[in-house]
Amino acid sequence: MTGLEEFEALFGNVTVASLVELGLVAVFLVKIWRKVKEYLDRRNEDWLAEEKAKEARERADEERDRKLDKALSAIDKYPEYRAQSLRVQKELEDKIGALTKSQDANTEKLHQMEETQKRESRNRLRDILLERHRYYTDPARNPSQSWTTMEAEAFWELFGDYERAGGDGYMHSVVQPAMNHLRIDDKGVNLP
Repeated sequence: MTGLEEFEALFGNVTVASLVELGLVAVFLVKIWRKVKEYLDRRNEDWLAEEKAKEARERADEERDRKLDKALSAIDKYPEYRAQSLRVQKELEDKIGALTKSQDANTEKLHQMEETQKRESRNRLRDILLERHRYYTDPARNPSQSWTTMEAEAFWELFGDYERAGGDGYMHSVVQPAMNHLRIDDKGVNLP
């Protein structure tokens, strides 16, 4: 028997209709397989999505529980925190009080230094004014009982500084009237 005869013996009674029928069955089985696979894939995806959602809910629940535990712990420690806050507030108030006292003491020292400086300045000015008073009102040293405009301006500026430094007393009752009686003599002085 030849190969063709064997083929015919094996497939001899196969018709085109039976081949078409076989092709349709194959197509039907492939389509059924695809539908089943699609269904299983969808079920698998849904299951995976549910698992992920479940895990996310569990993580969210764990996070919420952790935060709740932390909040409850903080609430339990509130009296301790309050006491600590009051202690710190008291310490700050004490330090502020000490700083205020220190600043008040420094302000008082500064005020005393300013008063001392003002008094010393007043004394120096009074000494200079008295020296000039003695010179210009002394008939032996200043027989003409006069002074120049420039000398008068310098004296009265110093006198104003003396008054601004708090100077008073006999400088006004003795020195000022005597100096006001001096006459201005600019002869022989080259004024600008």
